[in-house]
Amino acid sequence: MMDPELECFNSHTGKSEGYGELTHGFTFKCSLGLARRLLSAKAPVLSALGEQVPFEAAVGVNGRVWVNAGTPEKTILVVNAIKNSEYLDTKQSKQMVRELLGKQ
Repeated sequence: MMDPELECFNSHTGKSEGYGELTHGFTFKCSLGLARRLLSAKAPVLSALGEQVPFEAAVGVNGRVWVNAGTPEKTILVVNAIKNSEYLDTKQSKQMVRELLGKQ
């Protein structure tokens, strides 16, 4: 079995332009609909998480998502928040992030 290799590049030029190979972190699959929402500049779950937890994420149009939040605990929290946000609206996404972080 081959280990997958992930690289981030500019889809218009095909070059890495400072991105390059994605190392560490965690990769998971999500629905294509969620992937499209995450690629939106106003993805509520990513915005809410980014206000509280420093993390990096790369989302592919094929539904593959890579996340690195520095520690396994924070990475799991970010992954769970993203997965759980699929059917939530903006307000619900923000509330979920607050609850996951233990902030009411």
